[in-house]
Amino acid sequence: MSNAPSSTALSLQHRYEGPFYRRIMLGGIKHIPAWLQRLTMPFWGGLFYVLIKKARQAIQRNLAVVAGAVGPWETHRRALALFRNYAQMLTDSYKIHMGRPLTMEVESVGRTPELVALIRERGGIMATGHLGMWQVGPFLAEWRELPPFYMARAEEPNPLVQQWEQRFRDRFRIIYTTGSPFSALEIAKVLREGSLVGMQIDRVLGDGVLTVPMCGRPARFPMGPALLSRVTGAPLIPSFFVIDESGGRRRLIHHVGPAIFVEKTRDRDADVRRATESLVAVYEQIVRRYPTQWYQFFEFFAPPEVEPAVPAHSPVPQAHTEG
Repeated sequence: MSNAPSSTALSLQHRYEGPFYRRIMLGGIKHIPAWLQRLTMPFWGGLFYVLIKKARQAIQRNLAVVAGAVGPWETHRRALALFRNYAQMLTDSYKIHMGRPLTMEVESVGRTPELVALIRERGGIMATGHLGMWQVGPFLAEWRELPPFYMARAEEPNPLVQQWEQRFRDRFRIIYTTGSPFSALEIAKVLREGSLVGMQIDRVLGDGVLTVPMCGRPARFPMGPALLSRVTGAPLIPSFFVIDESGGRRRLIHHVGPAIFVEKTRDRDADVRRATESLVAVYEQIVRRYPTQWYQFFEFFAPPEVEPAVPAHSPVPQAHTEG
């Protein structure tokens, strides 16, 4: 969770982000039985709900937009549910990082033979967001024998956290988008080779920002995924992993596709905007369906103080992925 305003990517930093608290969490995952972990999630979620006021208020306002305004009791109930879900998501993700098997059933919605054939032939940009269990994508990519999977990530703002997280990330193919001005070229290269690249669409870093309607409100999204798709010909593939607990069982649902192709007309900006709007429309549907699994701990719909200009021939903007 991050809440720090940077110039264009609002992300939140708070005192509980350091390695010390992550070590405590990891110790609990290792030594506390799974049934007791799940039983105590409302406590851990509620604790940080109380402690991090800015995140709590931002979540409440975001949910009012995507799920509708409600009374004070329901406002607190669903925001608290989101914090509880986030605590459970972190626990499940670290279990996977530690090599423990995923105990949930995995189902796919939209994974057609035609889409799989397209991915195997052309690769693609797996466009995801801070929703559900977005961090399990690389594992499922390996299980389903898809092309090589890369992750486009921003480095953690806190170098101590980056060092801590690195030991869990070494097993993945990661292209860091904040450490080198050539990262966009590296991403383009692996896409042209037919690989998959996971990119976040709900964080903005650097230049290249589009304001696109979402849930009836303007919101800011990066141009990077659509620009890369246009340059390389790799399709944009919406890809969201969410938890479904209906019917008395806990399942991981992978909502994937349909593929979005970016046109190449003489108007580059219009091509990128149309594709980004199509992508955001899919994203909005999933967010509305699973609002308490939408982890935006800053005010997502708050207008920026200054909208950064988009250079006419800018390199592909950086995409931002964070834990």
